[in-house]
Amino acid sequence: MPEIDDQNEIITSRIIFLGAAGAGKRTILKAMHNELSAPVKREIVRVTEHGKIFIAFDIVPLVLGRGRYRSRYRVQTLAEDQNVSDLPFAVLKRSDGIYFVADSSHSRAEMNLSYYERLKHEIASLEIPIIFQYNKRDLLNAMSTEDMDKQFAIDPSERFEVSATEGTGLLASLKAMTTRLDQRLNSRPNGT
Repeated sequence: MPEIDDQNEIITSRIIFLGAAGAGKRTILKAMHNELSAPVKREIVRVTEHGKIFIAFDIVPLVLGRGRYRSRYRVQTLAEDQNVSDLPFAVLKRSDGIYFVADSSHSRAEMNLSYYERLKHEIASLEIPIIFQYNKRDLLNAMSTEDMDKQFAIDPSERFEVSATEGTGLLASLKAMTTRLDQRLNSRPNGT
C-alpha cells in the first residue's frame, strides 16, 4: 500500500524488480535511471530494509491529477541476487508494483519459470500488479515473445520487450507501471 505523507502532500509507491539470478534486474534499474531526465530522478542509493540491501532511486514528486497530492515512485531491486522465498514477506507486502525480469535466453527458461512460480506463491495473498520485462531481447538466441508468454501464461499486454544494454522498452514499461499504480490508487474511495 502506498505511503501517504499528508504534511508534504506526497504519495509514495514502491516498485521492485524481481527475477532469477542473472536476469538483469540491476542493469535494467540503472539503465532506466539513465534514461530519465535529471529533474525527475534522484541518485541511486543503497538502502537497508528488513536486513536486506537494496539499490534504489526515487522518481521525484509528479503532479498527476490527484487533487493536491503528488506521486513519487521508489524504484528498487536487491543489491545481490536472492531467491524470492528469502525475501522478508514485509518487503513484498510493502511493494505496490513488481517488475518480473525474465532473461530471454532459451537456457534460462526453466530458471525464469521456477522463480516466477515461487513469486506467485509468495504474493498470492497480496494484490500487487506485475509487469513482465523480457530482457536481453538483443541476444541472437532469444526465445520468441510468444513462447515466453505461453511459458508464463500471460497476455502480451502484461509484458514489455526490453534491452538494458540498448535502453529499449524501459520508459514504456515505466509509464505502464506508473499508470497502473495511479489507476489502482484512484479506484480507492477517496483516491488515497
